[in-house]
Amino acid sequence: MKNKSRKNKTISSNSLEIEKGTNPKIARIIIAKQWNGNEKEVTKVLDIVYKKWKLEYENTNVEFIVTAGGFVEFDWNKSITKKDIGDPLNPNPKTVQTITSQAQIHLEKILSKKDYAKKFAKFSRYMTFGVDSYSSKLPKEPHVEFIFVVDLKKNKFYHTGKIYPTTTQAKGLVRITDMNSHFLKLDKKSVMILGCHDLTIFNNRAKATAKNWRKGILEEFREITHLKKPDVVLQHPHSAIKAGSWRNGWSGLREVLDGHDFWYASAGKFYEPEKTPESRQKVFQISKSIDSID
Repeated sequence: MKNKSRKNKTISSNSLEIEKGTNPKIARIIIAKQWNGNEKEVTKVLDIVYKKWKLEYENTNVEFIVTAGGFVEFDWNKSITKKDIGDPLNPNPKTVQTITSQAQIHLEKILSKKDYAKKFAKFSRYMTFGVDSYSSKLPKEPHVEFIFVVDLKKNKFYHTGKIYPTTTQAKGLVRITDMNSHFLKLDKKSVMILGCHDLTIFNNRAKATAKNWRKGILEEFREITHLKKPDVVLQHPHSAIKAGSWRNGWSGLREVLDGHDFWYASAGKFYEPEKTPESRQKVFQISKSIDSID
């Protein structure tokens, strides 16, 4: 992240690099390497971040700690069949509930392993986790992309998931159809939680070309967003290596919320295999509207 104060930048021996803004409201855990999201990888990163934060920024608190889409991966019960799921665009609610429970149990297991909720509660009230099923690497096969918001003090879990699949995902993503699940009331603030591609809903180019079910989702979600007027918007992309990747989405969202004061941030991985990223500072800066710790 490019900040006004470059002297706040430090690099640890664990290859953890921290850039701290002047008055951060959010902390973003941004992965800059190939990532599998398994339990070992996740706990290693959480350990490093916690130890570094406690050592150097113990008196710095933020409103949210945010991770990328697919930060955690889980393997849902193999007994769940395509027939159980039904139409992925409008899946069987009971099956979705079962998969959601499995994802939450997996996340709870990780967080309880070293009492991470209690540890990170010293620095923030809320922490978000992108949680994907392993099969998300095969977009045409059944898979799901959740976002969990954890109240670290109460150990309470909220969840939603991607509602607007990419073209390649249209026949595989088990869509989370409850649009209201994307909106939470936290500390008297209206918070909107977005999956990776969900921000495209606000891209005016996507609006101009959307047809059939895509047009329906796009129009309905925009209307709900306008009515609920979120104060905070948190997006969970799987990756962000180009400054322009999500620019049009954020621009369109500002139009939908014209006249309403809100802030936003996202925390996609700064890595895509065989692709050359743009300037890290430029990419990090455009994906937020407030100071952060990255």
